[in-house]
Amino acid sequence: MNFTNQNRNVALAGLGGVLVGGVVAWMLLGGTTRIVLMHVPAGATVYVDNKVSVARADAGRVVLSGIDAGEHTLLVAGEKLWPWAKTVTLRDRETATFGVTALTTVTADLRVNQTPQFENAGESSRLREAMRTIPTKEDPLLSADGKMALWMEGDTIKASWRGRSGNRPEYFCTPECTDEITVLPSEVKIRSLSFYGGRNDVILFAAQNSIFALELDARGTQNFQPLYKGSSPIFSSGGREYCADACQSDYPLIIYDTGVATGNGFSILDLP
Repeated sequence: MNFTNQNRNVALAGLGGVLVGGVVAWMLLGGTTRIVLMHVPAGATVYVDNKVSVARADAGRVVLSGIDAGEHTLLVAGEKLWPWAKTVTLRDRETATFGVTALTTVTADLRVNQTPQFENAGESSRLREAMRTIPTKEDPLLSADGKMALWMEGDTIKASWRGRSGNRPEYFCTPECTDEITVLPSEVKIRSLSFYGGRNDVILFAAQNSIFALELDARGTQNFQPLYKGSSPIFSSGGREYCADACQSDYPLIIYDTGVATGNGFSILDLP
């Protein structure tokens, strides 16, 4: 796995912006193109070319309108968030959509029910075996909405669009449109693979001593963020049945790691 070309450190500059409320925030800048940002975390600040465009956004969709054609840097950052950044080139009168992956940096605070209770030893063994099952092209993993398929082909993570061709995400057309993309050629063994929560544009994978989130969209910068660091973790997104009302997320991760200092090696990560 090689993240050498991934941009993880972004300098924040150019303070001075506007306070925008509401689920959809509009910022008029004066050009002819438009940027739509999806999944913006609550309270995050949106920067365009190192200047504040939206301060303390509400969670959801932010629309930046009136941007000049050409190259621009985008940044979404906030307290206790991994920054999400991209350098993009926009065409005249283009509307470009991006799914933001600015996840929390404090996943340790999100763990609940550190020792899930199983009915018997066989149940925990079956769960560990399921965590190690990697999807293949013949038997891929589908996203919650059924529109994206995910699998491993050798040492490479791949994805394909299963929705209507007219709704194909823009990052499947760079520049020629295709129904299948390479997400990550990995240099190390990937032990678990899944989608992040209910999203179809962000995946989770376990490699070495960590669990990472990685966006499918490789335009500009392909952002990745660590969610968990342990010994040799594997995971499943089907953790809700083991934490019941203790989990707020619909897709909590149940993690098995020999380095977890609990009785059975399992913990649950209640993803935001």
